[in-house]
Amino acid sequence: MSSLIAEYVERDPRFCEAVAIALEGSHIPHGTLHRRMRISYQRTCQLMDMMIAAGIVSGFKGHRGCEVLMGRERWEEISTCTADAN
Repeated sequence: MSSLIAEYVERDPRFCEAVAIALEGSHIPHGTLHRRMRISYQRTCQLMDMMIAAGIVSGFKGHRGCEVLMGRERWEEISTCTADAN
């Protein structure tokens, strides 16, 4: 696992769950993550910022949210998290 991702997993135990949700499609709007995880909007933004910094998603792209840049296979290579973590 990359040290950056390990840091994020340690900082927020639901980081892997957020990544799993993001990897379900080609874009991930903040609102989708917010509703699916049932977390505060502030925490949603923090998780999105972490995924942007880790190169998992792009920066914000308007109403479609962030573009997913990483595939499930690559995520599984660099992470000890399972893509279906809860």
